[in-house]
Amino acid sequence: MATEPKELKIVLVGHTNVGKTCIVRQATTGVFSEDSAPTLGASYVSKLTNVNGTDVRLQIWDTAGQERYKGMTPMYYRGAQTALIVYSVTDTESFESVDGWLSSLRENAEPNITLFLLANKCDCERTVSREQGVEKAKQMGAHFYEVSAKTGDGIDDVFNDIPKFFLENQTPSSTDQSTGISLNDDSGSKKEGKSCC
Repeated sequence: MATEPKELKIVLVGHTNVGKTCIVRQATTGVFSEDSAPTLGASYVSKLTNVNGTDVRLQIWDTAGQERYKGMTPMYYRGAQTALIVYSVTDTESFESVDGWLSSLRENAEPNITLFLLANKCDCERTVSREQGVEKAKQMGAHFYEVSAKTGDGIDDVFNDIPKFFLENQTPSSTDQSTGISLNDDSGSKKEGKSCC
C-alpha cells in the first residue's frame, strides 16, 4: 500500500515585483510570463516531488509584497517549515527590505523554520552584487541561491534542495528541535556556491 506523501509548507515573501510568482510558476510549470499580475493577498500551488524514494508534496504559498497586504502576510507563515525571502538583483530597495521580512518571520513563523535567500533576475544588469547576497545569507543563517525566473536558471536547484533539507531534518539525530537554530548552521558555506550565471 502506497504511503501518503510528506507535506512540506513553503512560504515566499519579499518586496513587490521581485518575481515571486514567476519563480513559483517556473518551478511548477516551467513557464515564464512577462505579464504576471501582482499577487493579491496570497496564492497557493502544490507540487509533488520524490526524494530518494520518498514522496514530498510541496505546499507553496506565494504572498503579496505590496505594503497594503503586509498585515495579512504573517498568517500564511503558520505551519511553514521553509521560507524563501526573495529580492531582485536589479532593485536595491528590495534587497534592503530583506531584514524587514526576516524580522516578520522571526516574530511570526516557527522558530526552526529553514530559510532560503533567493536573488532573482540574475540574468539582468544588477545593482546588488553576488557578494552582498552571500554576506546577507550568512548573517541570516540562510541557504543562498541566485536564480532567474525568466530563464529558469537555479530554480530546479532550489526546489530540489528544499525537500532534501526537509527530509534530512526529519531524522531526530540530525537536529535539536528545541534550539531551532541547527537547521541553518552549515548553510552559509555549503550553499553559497550555487549560481545561475
